[in-house]
Amino acid sequence: MTDVFSSRSSGFQDDISSTNVEIRAFRGGLGQNYLRQLEILAEQCRNQEQLGVKLNWNMLKDRSLERTDDFAAFHNGKLIAFLGLYSFQDSEIEGSGLVDPGYRRQGIFSRLLQLAAQECATRKIPKMLLICPRSSSAALGFVKRLSAYAFSEYVMKFASDEDRDQPEPASYARAVQLRQDHPQEAERKIRTRPAQLSDTERLVKLNCDGFEMSEADSRTYVESTLAKSPGNYTRIVEMNGEAVGKIGVIVTGSEAYIVGFVISREYRGRGIGRMILMETVDYIKREFKLAEVRLEVAAVNDHALGLYQSCGFHISDANDYYETMPEACLRDLAVRLYE
Repeated sequence: MTDVFSSRSSGFQDDISSTNVEIRAFRGGLGQNYLRQLEILAEQCRNQEQLGVKLNWNMLKDRSLERTDDFAAFHNGKLIAFLGLYSFQDSEIEGSGLVDPGYRRQGIFSRLLQLAAQECATRKIPKMLLICPRSSSAALGFVKRLSAYAFSEYVMKFASDEDRDQPEPASYARAVQLRQDHPQEAERKIRTRPAQLSDTERLVKLNCDGFEMSEADSRTYVESTLAKSPGNYTRIVEMNGEAVGKIGVIVTGSEAYIVGFVISREYRGRGIGRMILMETVDYIKREFKLAEVRLEVAAVNDHALGLYQSCGFHISDANDYYETMPEACLRDLAVRLYE
């Protein structure tokens, strides 16, 4: 069951012009009706502004019944703004959202962010990461006044056959060439299999080594990914029966995202990553019949960026992450809304 907390006025002197705007906080998720309205709003922003907002649909559809992670604004029953919180580890939480173009600059998103920051403070989460599409100058101007730049990620899309200029893509030729470049690896059995609870410790170690996560944060992330959420799949990379890496797949709507991809340090540089990446793309298309395959990579990770590009991925967008503390965000919002 979803719990809803709503109000028509805020504790701040914001400038929401319509008294018919209602702000709501949802515990346990939005529910099917409002999720559908959110899909329509996201599609509207995409079509009008070519603006893709990171909303983590698989998480939106599988919210914890014990937490308040979704905040929305409505005008005469229509969803006009949304902000979602996404927790992958205990030390930080990510926030991302959007506002109907016709309702911007009215203090609505500030009100949603105020509620979200209050929730984070209550849960004693030390850091908030606000995700901003680089293509949105308005969003960038907003978050820069409330937080400090942390890092950036590229969104990369796998080029389908019809999207490519060449009838035989270079990535396919590279996949064939791999067996010539690494004959010793070609003779070994490299495969992926579904991750099990018994893989928990090796997954924790892979996250620590590959993403510089603390053991506590890595364990929280692994436990969440192994919870078998709908559309979330983690696979173990094995060579001759030994676990040497992992790769995740998140299926949402007509798209699939490759996430959490890492090969153990001692096995890098042997072409294993490229083999597994191409195999995973084929697995997604074969098992889920999806043409859209995307992934995200840190903008400073030149090695991974080169790997993905060599396999047929190209940069389609970028997200900038800005960090703040919940208490600092509340303070800065108060100043902003009283200006």
